[in-house]
Amino acid sequence: TEIYTLSLHDALPIFGDNFLYNNKELKEINLNCEQIGSNFLHENKILETLILPNTQLIRNSFLVNNQSLKEINVKNLQVIGDNFMFFNNSTKQLSMPKLSKIGRFFLFNNNSIQDLDLPQIKLIDDTFLFKNTTLKNLYTPNLQYVGKCCLTKHPNRTNFMTQLNNIDRKSVV
Repeated sequence: TEIYTLSLHDALPIFGDNFLYNNKELKEINLNCEQIGSNFLHENKILETLILPNTQLIRNSFLVNNQSLKEINVKNLQVIGDNFMFFNNSTKQLSMPKLSKIGRFFLFNNNSIQDLDLPQIKLIDDTFLFKNTTLKNLYTPNLQYVGKCCLTKHPNRTNFMTQLNNIDRKSVV
């Protein structure tokens, strides 16, 4: 089996909607872009590595139903829209050092993430880590607001919620 790699270092700074939808060939993707539109990498069954070194904004429906992604590098990502890594069950660690805002359905029904590092996150919208039962370590020292349905159905939900400092408890359902 050959390994196919997509590397677009000189690509346009913004990728539009439906990019690489239902890809069946690429195992590694390395994109140099500032923004990514909606429906990026839906239904990818063989992608293992995704590198987005300069991406700052990801709109809606990113990495939906990807079952093979093991490594994701998004070190400069600052804002994520709705449906990020929706129905993904292969990525164990996720570090986003500059991320400050997350939309709805972040890691929804994702039963592989064990370590989640979000040191700059301030706002998390609704349905954060919903139906995720594998999370062991959550790092969010600057979190100020969490929407409803945070860590719903997680066996250690109470422990995680007590670790989150300075959040609006009325918003956590």
